Amino acid sequence: MKEESKSTLIFATSTILIFMVTMIATVGMLWFAYHAQRNALLKIAENRQQVEFERTKQMIEEELRSITSDLLFLVQSSALYSFFETGETTFLENDFLAFSQCKKCYDQVRYLDDSGMEKVRVNFDQGEPRVVEEDELQNKAKRYYFKDVYLLDEGRIFVSPLDLNIEHGTLEVPFKPMLRFGTPVFDSKGKRRGIILLNYLAEKLLKQLGDDFQLLNRQGYWLHHRNPELCWGFMLQKPENNFAKQKPTVWSKIISHEKGMVLKTDKTFFFKTVRPLAKEVMSSSGSGQAYEKSLEVFSGKRYFWKLVTVSPNSKLEAGITVLRRNFLFLGGASGFILLILALILGRVLSQRYQAYALLKEREHRLALANRKLEESLANVKVLEGLLPVCAACKKVRDDKGYWNQIDHYLIEHVDARITHSICPECAKRLYGDFLDDQDDDNKEI
Repeated sequence: MKEESKSTLIFATSTILIFMVTMIATVGMLWFAYHAQRNALLKIAENRQQVEFERTKQMIEEELRSITSDLLFLVQSSALYSFFETGETTFLENDFLAFSQCKKCYDQVRYLDDSGMEKVRVNFDQGEPRVVEEDELQNKAKRYYFKDVYLLDEGRIFVSPLDLNIEHGTLEVPFKPMLRFGTPVFDSKGKRRGIILLNYLAEKLLKQLGDDFQLLNRQGYWLHHRNPELCWGFMLQKPENNFAKQKPTVWSKIISHEKGMVLKTDKTFFFKTVRPLAKEVMSSSGSGQAYEKSLEVFSGKRYFWKLVTVSPNSKLEAGITVLRRNFLFLGGASGFILLILALILGRVLSQRYQAYALLKEREHRLALANRKLEESLANVKVLEGLLPVCAACKKVRDDKGYWNQIDHYLIEHVDARITHSICPECAKRLYGDFLDDQDDDNKEI
């Protein structure tokens, strides 16, 4: 009964241990597999979004390359060199006017002399270009972009930060997002004569981003958002309208990586860095104020924007939910199978223990039997070899040479008690007459 209880205990203990160990290992593997598959789904979503980002990035780069080409074309204008020789602006105005009419994307096409004064300017007003009258021309020497462009070497190009246009010291209303492309100009003798400046209407570029994309500058301010009130915080003196301040943990990853995703509780942020300028192009930090100079001038490789899109996790959770359901089913099925295997192995171990216990019991019994047999054999006195017996008196000679009665000898050498009796032959020989008388008496009776 004791062995049966122990066998039952071994069955229960081994089954539980086997099931727990295998189940923990299986759950661990399923957990890692689930997270690997989940990360794969997230990676697919990220790659899909990065493809969209790449298309947008290429669109932006092509647009800016086109503007750069336009600027270099204007610098080579014969009308510009004619102006340097004669001081006559008519031909240059006509060239700028035709150029603006053809392109329809430049708010202003300007030539500024070395003092920062506008000499020729064509505005694109309400879909039609016009030459600005002389009395409307302004001096832009105090604007950051004039100094940043004017000091460049011949052939170098400057691109301003994307900001809002300022006229007569104040923001132009309605707001005009603006990119300024400029390059210094020199006459035929190599003398610096001023700059050519294109004010690109960036609204066209921003509209192509659509409502799903956000565009951020180097400081984390919105340049484009579906909610226009969040944009241009650095120009409108609204530092709170800043992605970096509103979502600092997300921004820290965005600013430190070229591309990627940030998974939050309810949203996922996808992002990509756009570097639209060639490294030989120059830019600067610009200024949100009308007459403040740039704090920093840098090469085009450091000029960047951040494309960001936000996706509710419900879109990702659909696929993840299916994945989670599949892994839960797989975990349940694995648990059931492991339980059956644990029961089988527990039974095998229990039976092995029973067989082992039975074998040990038999060995124990055999050992006891052997011990008893050895003890019995140890108590048996064995007579071996030749036994000298007297032919006359039947005395037995022992090992020491003494002759003993046979009954005394047997008592010494055999573990048995000796009793005395008389055989019929000896009785007749010794007591024959007496036995005959007894027989006669018996017959008379």
